[in-house]
Amino acid sequence: MARIVIPKKPDFKAEWLNNWRNRDVLAHTRLKKIVLPVLRETATIAEISRLYKLNRNTVRKWVDRYRENGILGLYDRAPGPQTPEFRIPKEVEKYLVDLKNRKMHLTTTDLIQNMRKYRNGYFVKKYPRLKERIPQQTVYSLLERNEVFL
Repeated sequence: MARIVIPKKPDFKAEWLNNWRNRDVLAHTRLKKIVLPVLRETATIAEISRLYKLNRNTVRKWVDRYRENGILGLYDRAPGPQTPEFRIPKEVEKYLVDLKNRKMHLTTTDLIQNMRKYRNGYFVKKYPRLKERIPQQTVYSLLERNEVFL
């Protein structure tokens, strides 16, 4: 079995590999330079990771993703969960934005408390998940997204 000779300077930079702007080219480059040599057994994961200065787990992850999803598996994914753990319903979001616009002195904690008390717990009854702790950062981001002066 022929082994790949590791040159002193790779023909492309490791930083370029992680640049999300080169998305389409990037997936094909990962396939050609990293995944295929490992799958064809012309290079080991350790050799590829050393050559392109990548973590072995990253190389292994790309190889596994290619096996599972083909070329689509080599595109970058958004970090974290695809669906947010806690999303405030649009109706509640509108209420919080309107309340903050009317009463600018209220903090995010005050807004959450007012929302829970609104019409004898109307929102809490309609959306039981609102009984749980609502992160202040979630409300802050919501206000920021709606361009409410904070």
